Amino acid sequence: PTVLGKKFFNAKIKDILRIKKKGKNRLGIEFINAKSDKEFIEHEILKFEKLKAYIPISLATSRGIVWGIDKETSSEDFIKYVESVIPIMEVKRIKKKVIIENEIIYENTEGLIITFKGTTLPKYIRYFYMEAKVKLFIPNPTQCLKCLRFGHLTVQCRGKNRCPKCSIDQENHEEKECNKEKKDWVCLHCGGNHKANDRTCEEYKRQREIKRIMAEENIPFFDAKKKVPKLNFNNNKEENITPRSS
Repeated sequence: PTVLGKKFFNAKIKDILRIKKKGKNRLGIEFINAKSDKEFIEHEILKFEKLKAYIPISLATSRGIVWGIDKETSSEDFIKYVESVIPIMEVKRIKKKVIIENEIIYENTEGLIITFKGTTLPKYIRYFYMEAKVKLFIPNPTQCLKCLRFGHLTVQCRGKNRCPKCSIDQENHEEKECNKEKKDWVCLHCGGNHKANDRTCEEYKRQREIKRIMAEENIPFFDAKKKVPKLNFNNNKEENITPRSS
């Protein structure tokens, strides 16, 4: 970081607030304002030093929720007719899971998740003369249904199947075959008497807090994670997070 910092200084690059090491061959550069970071992306020094720079998507957009939009309205129609002081990048319908005759169906709700350009949410949007309040969207923690760890999806998992009741690899048994009584359940994350995917788990709450900070401060996962101390569980010393992109 020091070597590159000196080169940036000599190149008279303005408004750098700080430079931090983010991993092997990766640096995070924080600027005083958004204009300066965009200018840096196009600076000739990057080409000269054979460096690549980008603005993380989480820092270039923000997501909000609006309710009261007719369930039959498509994303395309909404974008076509909505009025917003901040440009809209993407719209997704919020769905709810319902079970009908033992079949899982996902039905539309009146809620939309809207991705706005930039890091500031508008207070309201207008849709056919209706004014809808925009609230900050805070996603739920990502938890793998296979290994039960947080931070990645099942399709990305390289771990083993685990039973959520007793946290034992499912090579021995599947959840429906688990003979542990409820009083003997053991959480993979905290060692508590509940399933590993129980939302009352203290580790789940910690992951939820990380997501809240990410959304409110518009910062990446790794930066938000540093602001939420790890919980110490005496009966489970195993590392309980396998973070990837969130």
